[in-house]
Amino acid sequence: MSDLDNGKAIYVSHCNKCHRYKVPQSRDETKWDDIIPKMAKKAKLDSEQESLVLKYVVTMSVHTTNGK
Repeated sequence: MSDLDNGKAIYVSHCNKCHRYKVPQSRDETKWDDIIPKMAKKAKLDSEQESLVLKYVVTMSVHTTNGK
């Protein structure tokens, strides 16, 4: 499984427990860089999981925004 697949799996399984799932394209990299550390702490993710989730949401937000 790739880092992006792992990040997505963690995101999908943890990030809708307290609030509605947010699509990665709903925020830009700067916003995700601010949000993910706070949410990772609340979700009790370890640093590796946090990094994988951040990589996933940033990659997907940039990937879709650029129309690729």
